[in-house]
Amino acid sequence: MMPIKPCNQHAHVEDAELSSASGSFGELLFLARRSRQLSLRQLAEKANVVASIVSEYENARRPAPSETVVIRLANALNLPHDEANRLATLANQERTAIGLRVARTTPSHVAELLRDIAGMAQRLSPAQVRSIRQTLHLEAAMK
Repeated sequence: MMPIKPCNQHAHVEDAELSSASGSFGELLFLARRSRQLSLRQLAEKANVVASIVSEYENARRPAPSETVVIRLANALNLPHDEANRLATLANQERTAIGLRVARTTPSHVAELLRDIAGMAQRLSPAQVRSIRQTLHLEAAMK
């Protein structure tokens, strides 16, 4: 495992939205980049990643990257250790949950839902799965 560099405390921007983000790897990456006022291109350059790929991570159009890339992104963002670990944990959870491929034409909110469900697959009881199915069927029937 590559070490995550400690952040420069002066460069850290306190952002309530960032610390309360509970969503996906992409959401946290976007909020961290925005709170540091970096463009996609600037972050990509600092992390040695293609800017369009960073955008795809942020918009849940690409599975979370490898641990090495996550560390490069965290270091480029100068994230505090706890935020860097949170980013790495979300990426790892998403990587291990992905057994499905989501089409590029799938709306991002639906793609994120599918990934969330895939990530919970091992923890869902049969009753919870039935409840989710019933909810989805009821919603579809109402349209």
